[in-house]
Order: sequence, then C-alpha cells, then structure tokens
Amino acid sequence: MRVLVLTVVHDPEDARVRYRQIPALVAAGHEVTLAASFTEHGREMPEDIRAIDIARASGRHRLPAILRARRLLRSRAKDFDVVLMHDPELLLAAFGLHSGRFVWDVHEDTVATLRLKAWLPRFLRPPVAALARVLERSAERKMHLLLAEESYVDRFARKHPVIPNSVVPPEHVSETVDHRVVYIGRVSKARGAREMIELGRRLAPSIEVHVYGGAEPDCIEMLRTAHSERAVVWHGFVPNDE
Repeated sequence: MRVLVLTVVHDPEDARVRYRQIPALVAAGHEVTLAASFTEHGREMPEDIRAIDIARASGRHRLPAILRARRLLRSRAKDFDVVLMHDPELLLAAFGLHSGRFVWDVHEDTVATLRLKAWLPRFLRPPVAALARVLERSAERKMHLLLAEESYVDRFARKHPVIPNSVVPPEHVSETVDHRVVYIGRVSKARGAREMIELGRRLAPSIEVHVYGGAEPDCIEMLRTAHSERAVVWHGFVPNDE
C-alpha cells in the first residue's frame, strides 16, 4: 500500500512516528511518504523514505498550517491508500473530505490537554474543548482510529486498536548507572511537568530525575530553572537513535 504519514505538530524525528511506526510500515512492504514540518523544526529531509515539507502548527499560529494541510489532502490524498494523521488539528484539515482512507493516530487526551494550553486564552478553552469533542466523535464515525494508550479507550464509543506509545527496554544493559528516574516524551503541564519537577526536588540528591524531550512553551522556563537548581536533569529533545 501507499501510505501518507502526516503531522503539522510533531517533530519529524518524533520517536513514535519516525522510528517505530514508519519502519514497521516499510518492513511490511508498504511505500511510505512522510509529510512534516522539516524546515521549521530544523530537520533535514530523509533519504530513506519520500518526504514532503509542510508548515508547522505552533502556539496560536495554527490556522495557516491547517489550511495548507487541507490543500495537501485535497490534492494528494487520492494518491495514497492510507492517510495516517497524527494531530487533532488535522481533523479540521480533513473535515468534509472523503475520509474512507483516513486514519487518526490518537496520541493524547485532546480535550484535557486543550484546557491547559497556555497559548489558548482561558475564556476560549471551554468552547474549544467542546469543539474538539465534537470533532473526535465525528472522526470516530468517519475514520479509522488508533489509540496510543489504554486510558483513551473510554473516550470513544467503539473499540479501536491500541498501539502503546511505549519504549521497549533492552534485555541487557552494557553499563551500570546511578539510581535515577527517567521520563521520555514531550513535556507539558498536562503530562505532569510540575509533578516531575517536584518529584526531582524530593528525590535529590540521592536519586536524579532525568527528563528527555522537548517542552511546551509554558514549561521551558520552569524546566530551565529546575535544571539549574539540579532538581532535574533536562536533556531537551534527543534524537531517537541517540
């Protein structure tokens, strides 16, 4: 099959997208094209798969990327057997289009996350969250869904495959390390940024809390402060192969 993997939010080097999902599709014999914001994330275009460089949706500047993604879907979706979408923003981009080939990979609790977005004015959070819930229900009726966590199952009326967004630890570790707690993934308040920092303060100095992953804008300063205070060790975004 020909598969278009599409994201306007995630880093093109996102571990789930680039290093787990796409290799699995390629290994199964499918032809994969990745449409992502390579330039705006400062990433080089890949050589092992086909790629399309598109606009990035970030903060309050999301509408241009959504509209460009919609133009891409209208002009190119017919060239693929499956369009695998990774962002709730793409539900807007795909709204009203023929969606039989669309698959939405649900990475997060969209409604809960919107209520904590710093870029979204507080008075808009309830109506935008309500709109997101409507879009989710529409997507469930018209698209195929994949869920990244078991905890997402109760959000939907039907059963959908759960493909855990988790790391498989190696059977053997080549070297020993000091006692530490490790978090891997995007850092946001919805995902417990404050709690991780507080945990680091309580465990230090006997146990270190290491945080690997980029952060939402409203979390960057608190992470930098916690890092300087040695409450946590924040490594920032680290490519999957490192």
